[in-house]
Amino acid sequence: MKKITNFPKALADQILVSGGNFVTILLGARLLTLEDQGKFGYILSAYLAVSILNQTSIFQLASVEAPKTDESYYVFIQFLQIIISFVSSILLTILLVWLGAGAGWKISIMEFLIILLFLFLQQQADFVRRSAYIFSSATVSLISSAILYPTRLLAILVFKPNDIFSFSLILGLTALIPAIKSVFDLYKAKKDMKELQKFILPHFIKAQWLILSAPFSWLWCNIPIFILGMHGSLMQVGVFTTLRSLTNAGNVLLETLETYVSASVGKSYIQNKTAYIKLMKNTLISGLVLWSVGFFVFFVMGKDLINILFNNDYKEFSLLLIYLWTGILSVFLSRLSSVMSRTVGKTDTIFVSLIIGTLVSYVVSIFLIPLFNVYGAAIAIGVAPLIMWVFQEVDVRLFINKQIKNSSKEMEL
Repeated sequence: MKKITNFPKALADQILVSGGNFVTILLGARLLTLEDQGKFGYILSAYLAVSILNQTSIFQLASVEAPKTDESYYVFIQFLQIIISFVSSILLTILLVWLGAGAGWKISIMEFLIILLFLFLQQQADFVRRSAYIFSSATVSLISSAILYPTRLLAILVFKPNDIFSFSLILGLTALIPAIKSVFDLYKAKKDMKELQKFILPHFIKAQWLILSAPFSWLWCNIPIFILGMHGSLMQVGVFTTLRSLTNAGNVLLETLETYVSASVGKSYIQNKTAYIKLMKNTLISGLVLWSVGFFVFFVMGKDLINILFNNDYKEFSLLLIYLWTGILSVFLSRLSSVMSRTVGKTDTIFVSLIIGTLVSYVVSIFLIPLFNVYGAAIAIGVAPLIMWVFQEVDVRLFINKQIKNSSKEMEL
């Protein structure tokens, strides 16, 4: 069912996505006030919540199950993500109203509707891209990204939105084209709902731990942002979000590795255990090398990058880049362990590790953000995934060793 992923195209796609997101935030930093940039940071956090829910409830399991199923499974996945996206977008927009009020942002009705529009349509656009890695090819993902992100950036450059309302409106409308394709593909499939019902119970049984983990997947990396908004200000959130986008852009190769291995690992584990081990090992080594290169770049050129890309509001925060990039390594290791946990069926391990990570993130944020502001938030986002990684590594390796011992006993008998 799934074609072999073309890594150069996957890389080009990830560059478009990460680069497009980074330039979007960069343009926001140039066009919006620091306070509005902080509001944009809150909107991005809400988007991340909906995105994580779709990934944990749909894509992470689909990457393992797709090689075993037929075309009807794709239609089921597509229908499911529309429902999840719509409901979660409404709930997250309501949550944003409450969180925004805690930071002094009173969201108007029109802002509410525009944020809701962006959250839902962007998820439909994301589905076209992410599902292609599992069900078709990287070419489809690349074409989708090549339509969305250049169009979005061109619209921002032409209309120059200088407030959060008009900026969010452009984000939502530019996601409309790939979103229409997603809905049209579902309509064109014309599958009988009875045919899709056979997937519902097995999917949710297998994905139950992943679904339960979704809120914690979001909370551990966003709690620091909202605590920063409440104890600091939306302006500090703006600084944190903007500089974090720079390290996220530098993280494009690591994210490509993760996307590539996630799409390939299910088939590899089923067909050849030796190839699976080699794939995971090579991914880890490649990731460590790429992270080291990034650390050198940010350590040597961090101040220059900020001076070139942003305005004077950000120049005193160059050290924040080092804090944020250090945390990127913890995130990469944690996500790689999560791939291994999903593959061997230990999704409960991911769930427990995320609860631990959320608690660590909250405690570190409560103590350090009032003392160190944006630096305290960066420390929290780096420490939490490090603890999650250690827990997953220990638990999964104990599980695998137990399986090996049981297999050896069975062979002896």
